[in-house]
Amino acid sequence: MNRLAGILGQKYEDFLPDSAAFDIVTRVYEKSASCEKDETDWSERSRYRVAMLWISREQWAKAIAPLEVISKNRKSDYYSRALYWRARAEKARGNRLAFTQLSSRLTKEFPIHYHSLLLTPRVLFNAAQNLSLPEPTVHFASNQLGKKWDER
Repeated sequence: MNRLAGILGQKYEDFLPDSAAFDIVTRVYEKSASCEKDETDWSERSRYRVAMLWISREQWAKAIAPLEVISKNRKSDYYSRALYWRARAEKARGNRLAFTQLSSRLTKEFPIHYHSLLLTPRVLFNAAQNLSLPEPTVHFASNQLGKKWDER
């Protein structure tokens, strides 16, 4: 059931942004995500996709529940993305404390991850500064410099 619901949701995404299709896709993904006995990649994917659909409609509160489930499973392929979107959802809802905690958790666990850099421009700025260091000077051995320089 879980896999079938996930596949149907994926197929119905072709009809977005139609409002009727949105309703069908979210219901199908929510059904697939609710199959807790069957914790497969389909459950995780469905949770993530339904959260993204709610976020696309700026329904931040509805997106948080599936993202919370994902962000408890460090082995999930969607783990870091779930932390990022949970942080964004909390910020959009005005919950600065949760935003700060989730941002810190993400940047601590994934310091140079794409989503970490998006949340903390300071880290991105520091990374950019480090990437723009001047090229090192390379000295090559040369007959003209003599044996003393060749040894170095």
